Amino acid sequence: MIKYGNAYNSDFTYRKPTEADCLALSTLVENGGEVPFELEPLLRVDAPEPWQILAITFTKKATNEMRERILKFCPSADSLWISTFHSMCATILRENISALDGFNRFFTIYDTTDKDKLLKKIVSDLGFE
Repeated sequence: MIKYGNAYNSDFTYRKPTEADCLALSTLVENGGEVPFELEPLLRVDAPEPWQILAITFTKKATNEMRERILKFCPSADSLWISTFHSMCATILRENISALDGFNRFFTIYDTTDKDKLLKKIVSDLGFE
């Protein structure tokens, strides 16, 4: 079972989670509902604040499903950063672009198709066809 918050770096645990605990939590995440009273202490050992959690997926569909499930499980987690890998990287770049000389936050990220179209246009505009 994953230990939450600073519990990962600590020897303290409320009690060792059993297989039944893991199954109950897994079922809870999949189906929603309330956390059973006896499992709450396992989840609350120096738990991080929602804004300290980064949840990464690779598709927008998976991002939306993850957000929906987490908010169903924990409505107060609306400030949790749930994002695709690419969106998260773009956000970090935009927020920290000032560290790179000559760049501003109004940049565009091209995929392969966009890049190929741009290169063909540049070659054509320069008369190298």
